[in-house]
Amino acid sequence: EAFFVRNGFDVRTRDACDEYARVRFPGLEATPTPTQGYCSYTLNLSKDYLLQFRPEAFMLDIETCSEVKAIYGKFAPTTTYLGKVQGIATNNLDINTESPAMHAYLHKRIQGIPLSEFRRRMRMSGREANDKIFKKRLMRGLAKVFALGFRGRRPLGDVAMLAGSVSKGKIGESMRWRLGLLSGLPGEDLLSYVSEAQRRLESIEASDWCLTHGDVLPGNMMVDAKTGRLTGLIDWAEAEWLPFGMALYGVEEVLGEHIPSEGFRYYHDHGELRRVFWGKFLSLIGRDAIEPMRVEAGRRLGILLWRGIAFDDGKIDRVVEAGRDDSEI
Repeated sequence: EAFFVRNGFDVRTRDACDEYARVRFPGLEATPTPTQGYCSYTLNLSKDYLLQFRPEAFMLDIETCSEVKAIYGKFAPTTTYLGKVQGIATNNLDINTESPAMHAYLHKRIQGIPLSEFRRRMRMSGREANDKIFKKRLMRGLAKVFALGFRGRRPLGDVAMLAGSVSKGKIGESMRWRLGLLSGLPGEDLLSYVSEAQRRLESIEASDWCLTHGDVLPGNMMVDAKTGRLTGLIDWAEAEWLPFGMALYGVEEVLGEHIPSEGFRYYHDHGELRRVFWGKFLSLIGRDAIEPMRVEAGRRLGILLWRGIAFDDGKIDRVVEAGRDDSEI
């Protein structure tokens, strides 16, 4: 219920969404997915399809969804916009203010379970003994996804043409400003990385740009429940064109895990796993296709922006603070 209230809807909006599913897809039993996203309400329609509802602020760009599918193929869902949901109740008491709208989307399901759930099941079943096999398999799968993104790369000028009048997305157009925000990070060590990123920004922006998933986390990585093989990435709502390398923060996210009261901790074999990723990636795109120093600069910038800027209901306009965002720091 918090999702609906947070976005200005009456709690009865959920009933309206459920009714929309019953009317639009008669004969199918629509049930809420076990895990709900922060920006949407999602229903299981069948083993192949999901129905998702999003408020105006978190609408999907269908053209971007189509581009994602064209570049990433089986690793990305097929998304269809179904339109606005009628008869939505809101908490808005001001008759002069436009009521929030809810939009419906049909997603062809990426089969499997989230990596976060796969990890939980492994711990519960005592399968840690084979953990390295699964982790290496995951790294090779991620390398394939990044190679597809790299093959679809464009010079920045081409990105401008592809995107029409808007050449960059939310992050791409504000990297310099966000780096300025990051100058407020606590600690000289962190600030040295910010200064380095500021010096290298022009070089990073001169890189080829790739259509980049904006939320590469274990919860958005789907894997086969038995083998751990990567089947795809879900929730491309924040996808945009960014310099290659910036999304490599997502590789860091699977080289370790968040430990309660400790924060993020790398696996003891993270160095070996990193080599598995790069070995597979370079075998797919060619060892001379990238400039390692520029890619490394992009990777560090991506980590800074991902971990250094607070989410805050999607605003992503505040630097993380000691005592308030310690896990991110």
